[in-house]
Amino acid sequence: MSTAQARIARLLHITGPLDPGGAEKFLLDLLPRLRAEGFCVQVASVGLGGELRDDFVAEGVPVTEVTTARTGVRARLLAAMEGVSTSHPEGIRACAAGICRLVTHFRPDIIHTHLALPDLVTRIARQSRADFPSLICTQHDSFGRGAFPDEASWDWIVDQRAALIRQDDVFVAVSDEARALLCSEYRVGSGRVSRIAPGRDLEPFYRISPSPSPVVGVLANFHAYKGHTYAIDAFAQVVRARPDAMLAFAGGGEGIDVLKARVRELDLVESVRFDGSVRDVAQWLAGVAVLAVPSLSEGFPMSVIEAMASGHPVVAFDVGGLSTQIQDGLNGYLVTPRDTAGLAGRILDVLNNRQEAIRMGAASRDRAGMGDIRTIVRRHSDLYADVLSRQATG
Repeated sequence: MSTAQARIARLLHITGPLDPGGAEKFLLDLLPRLRAEGFCVQVASVGLGGELRDDFVAEGVPVTEVTTARTGVRARLLAAMEGVSTSHPEGIRACAAGICRLVTHFRPDIIHTHLALPDLVTRIARQSRADFPSLICTQHDSFGRGAFPDEASWDWIVDQRAALIRQDDVFVAVSDEARALLCSEYRVGSGRVSRIAPGRDLEPFYRISPSPSPVVGVLANFHAYKGHTYAIDAFAQVVRARPDAMLAFAGGGEGIDVLKARVRELDLVESVRFDGSVRDVAQWLAGVAVLAVPSLSEGFPMSVIEAMASGHPVVAFDVGGLSTQIQDGLNGYLVTPRDTAGLAGRILDVLNNRQEAIRMGAASRDRAGMGDIRTIVRRHSDLYADVLSRQATG
């Protein structure tokens, strides 16, 4: 089937609540462009609403919230993971039934899942239908069994996903680490995995420049694996050498109280800002001199691509796909994970050498094209055409 013929296809993307995380912002850029290419596109969120819901609708992408409202159980992503046992919990069963109803109504040719729990819910839904569409899954992270020791449900989710994978399923990995996880943890053959990084519309970011003020930015929602506490501990060392420095957090989530307590404990209240979930990321980055990424696990973070396009050096722990984005010493620095002294030292290297920071920022901007949404749209278009061609040939 030609790409032109494939453009009539109906695509259903299934993800979690549409809050402003990397995967959600990527989909907000991707799906309207696929629609402009001629695809019929819809998104289903496993969970209620999200700050970006109205943005999708405004871009002409219908949103269906797959919730457990009929059973009185809210099915937000983390809530649905609580108390999972070897039998499907009520929330997951109800969401799977919602997916089946949506398949009947929308009649998609392809379902494309994102994130672990929405993917699991979709695979459970598939068990009850013989006419389920072709399934594509994008692996956005490299979380395997044991990734969250305090979340007993996580290993169950990984095991259930692995058990429900079929030979004709198609996979996309955003990084080499995500591909390795699919091959090792989920026993997916490497030939079945396409490597497609996510992307953004970078034009707003190309138009701005970093701040000359010594502001260190961290752009990530408050999940434990994002490593905000390491940023705070590193910044305590930075501010001893640069009392004029400021640490700015942009993001949302329930972990903020723990972080604020750590800030108070280290007597950093006057030097740390919590800016909340920012809508205009480019404008926020214009007030930052260097982006810090203290994550313990990452796929291909959109925050780094945004910072690169806006001409920022990036200092990050060397995890996941960050080594694809950051070339150590060229457009930033990579540091051993959890090494707060190393993180602080490299942040100071940027803050204390303005000319080197400008050189690194220019190199970042030169490399940012790897996350240009136009290329990513073409890659997805070709992927869908290939899947539809295989459908047509049986």
